[in-house]
Amino acid sequence: MVEGVARSLKLHGFRDIVLIGDHGSDIAGQDAVAAKLNAEWASTPVRVHAISVYYRGDMAADQAEMMKMGITKEEFGNHSDVRDTSQMMYIDPAMVHKERLEAGNGKNGVEGDPRHASVKIGHMLTQRTIERTLDAIKKSIATTPR
Repeated sequence: MVEGVARSLKLHGFRDIVLIGDHGSDIAGQDAVAAKLNAEWASTPVRVHAISVYYRGDMAADQAEMMKMGITKEEFGNHSDVRDTSQMMYIDPAMVHKERLEAGNGKNGVEGDPRHASVKIGHMLTQRTIERTLDAIKKSIATTPR
């Protein structure tokens, strides 16, 4: 599907097609589509840019910033943790039921502990993600032959 969308965008005149996956399992697929189409379109000015840093692109630095804000290593996880919950609280607070937050227990789908999530942490993480992603897009597009 991603390949088909990229082909359609090329057909409609787009020269820089940016792929941004928001889940870990998306990264390999978008990288493969970009490699395939860039090889096929090498003689054209069209390029596909797979931007993988959008999805948890600097986990260590993000965690360091959260620790400055009082989050402990034990609260980090990979699903519905303090990171995910904080970003959701910032982006759409109505989607987070604070009274139902609980630490991961191997049965509830939570890895880590979201109970200290906050809008402030979510804002910081979202801004870091935006800046990191925009920087990666600008750098990738700057290397496109014209």
